[in-house]
Amino acid sequence: NDGQVLTSTGAGSPPAFETISAAPPAFRNYIINGEALVNQRRDSTGKTATGFYGPDRWQTKIEGSCGTWSISQDSGPADKGFAKSILWHCTSGATLSGTNEVYTRYRIEAQDLQDTKWGTSDAEDLILSFWVKSTETGTAIVQVYHNDHSTSDAHTGFAYTISSANTWEKKTIQLVKSTSDAFDFDEGVGMSIQIYFDGGSDMKSGSLNTSYAGHNNANIMPGQTIALAGTGKKLWLTGVQLEKGTTATDFEHRTFADELAKCQRYYW
Repeated sequence: NDGQVLTSTGAGSPPAFETISAAPPAFRNYIINGEALVNQRRDSTGKTATGFYGPDRWQTKIEGSCGTWSISQDSGPADKGFAKSILWHCTSGATLSGTNEVYTRYRIEAQDLQDTKWGTSDAEDLILSFWVKSTETGTAIVQVYHNDHSTSDAHTGFAYTISSANTWEKKTIQLVKSTSDAFDFDEGVGMSIQIYFDGGSDMKSGSLNTSYAGHNNANIMPGQTIALAGTGKKLWLTGVQLEKGTTATDFEHRTFADELAKCQRYYW
């Protein structure tokens, strides 16, 4: 139980302990359907407005004139251990202006985040990891909202880089934890993770929040150079994991039955 095994050191010698590496704990991933196995709503085409399309639990936010999108379940990087992924495909492009924005969002129930101990001096570190592939290279933004923060719409922003087109890359982001604001024990949204695809100039003129601060459009996407709202541009996502700690572990694969049961809570 303590990560050691008893080994023999030969006749007449006392037994010795050999330290072995412990496996990461089970049920550590707060994300449901992070590898896009469950697709109850099926693939969607011709979308120009916000909705839940394609694989379960992932909402596509389309605010303003952002082109036309298809959202579908696609193959994943089998050599990385993933059979499926989510694909966002812009089938008819647009030039985004003002506060127009398009992104995907995952929301976690507040009551499922109680063991993070946020709002106390013992608040746990959380780290986000995911596999991403895109037809475009450059910098993209992830926003993390603490929906139960005392500051309305409090969020922090993080940049990551897609280095090679049409290539699966793993990204990790260390979240900013909160020792002052706890998550409510209810079915409301405790945390939102938002991965941005494109946005207008009004969303890029400020600076990313390094601590939780109130919503400001200008601070949402500063530094984002990837612009996916162009005809034929695509982005794939899989292996999304949010877990405790400062080091991302290998993705926690759960059975299809487990993922389906979790997804049905929201689908119905």
